[in-house]
Amino acid sequence: LRAEMQERERIEQQLKFEALHDTLTGLPNRTLLLDRLADALERFQLDPTHRFAVLFLDLDRFKVINDSVGHLIGDELLKEVGARVRACLREDDLIARLGGDEFALLLADIGDQEEPLIVARRVIAALNESIRVEGKELFTSTSIGIAYSDARYHRAEELLRDADVAMYRAKTKGRQRFEIFDEGLHREALALLDLEGDLRRAMTREEFEPYFQAIYELDTGLIVGYEALMRWHHPERGLLLPGDFLKVAEENGSAELIDWQIFHQVAKALPRVCQAEHQYVTINVSARHFRDPDLCQQLLDLLDTYQVPARRLRIEVTEGALLENPELICRTLDALRVGGVLTVLDDFGTGYSSLSYLHQFPMHSLKIDRSFVADLKPGHHGGNSAVVRAIMALAKSLGVEVIAEGIETEAQKQALLDLGCLRGQGFLLAEPRPIGAWV
Repeated sequence: LRAEMQERERIEQQLKFEALHDTLTGLPNRTLLLDRLADALERFQLDPTHRFAVLFLDLDRFKVINDSVGHLIGDELLKEVGARVRACLREDDLIARLGGDEFALLLADIGDQEEPLIVARRVIAALNESIRVEGKELFTSTSIGIAYSDARYHRAEELLRDADVAMYRAKTKGRQRFEIFDEGLHREALALLDLEGDLRRAMTREEFEPYFQAIYELDTGLIVGYEALMRWHHPERGLLLPGDFLKVAEENGSAELIDWQIFHQVAKALPRVCQAEHQYVTINVSARHFRDPDLCQQLLDLLDTYQVPARRLRIEVTEGALLENPELICRTLDALRVGGVLTVLDDFGTGYSSLSYLHQFPMHSLKIDRSFVADLKPGHHGGNSAVVRAIMALAKSLGVEVIAEGIETEAQKQALLDLGCLRGQGFLLAEPRPIGAWV
């Protein structure tokens, strides 16, 4: 009986350990970290001299390592990272693996605010050194966010969240560094929470609207089509461009739903906007949508719903979007072409392998990025004039239509005409406008 009780106790202890520790590294997991962090916060609230700090670590470019050498070696790398970071800490400090390549440190009872900075520098230095795994020499680094104990915190999750925010700031500033969560980041975090709430309400209230920018024949002034551009009628901030909110929408998963609201409005408005038989509207389709193998059928069904001929809708894709899953995207674009929907390659020339895309994917048109148009002048032969001339020659040999973006001056327009580019869009010709301005 005693042996059975001991075995039961051993199993219970094992189960408890597994519930509170990461199975790969053996380090404490998020649950145990939050429990210890809550204890530290409670001690600080009772006695503010018990200061502490939370460090949020994320490995830089770990996905590249994982994809190139495989998950098994990636797992061994994570074990070694955990060991190296542990060696940088005091005995009473806690290191936890949160999942993936994210770790968190709890430094309790710190003497001053410099101590966590010393630890952060020590960790960065330790992870800068090469790591040998199964005969392979691997290199990684880490970005670290630091949050200090403060009276404004009431829950452990709030500290971890703010350390995470500071870590992302370190990423955006170049990686392999640390950043401290401060009042500026606090205000940004509050603004982010407000924006996320506003986005959810905006979808319910249908505050997003397509604005249409005309695409012209540059020599005749004839409108051949329109590009549908997303706008948000924010009840307090006014008309917002995608750059004001789209990144947040992508991070919280609402971007695709917003896109489809726009797609439906475009399809519904298309017969009113395109009054001439030859005109069309392009919609911007991001890489996210191509992860869905049913995208083609969904777009064709959308056109059927609003009784819009397929030839009157075109989709715009960027070079970056094509990189994500080339085979699936190529099949989708082929299926759309068979269904009558043509594809436009946007921002041509800004990616890494522009020329190969024209051969690999069924492109009907390409848009010369505005960066190549900006300094064009009639009579100039070098610089971007030479680039545009080469693009025109390539497109002609492949039978691909060319549209110039960002035309803002008469000089740019004339230079494009001289180079043989006959279609374009930009503020010189027409600004994006709501449907009411076009009908």
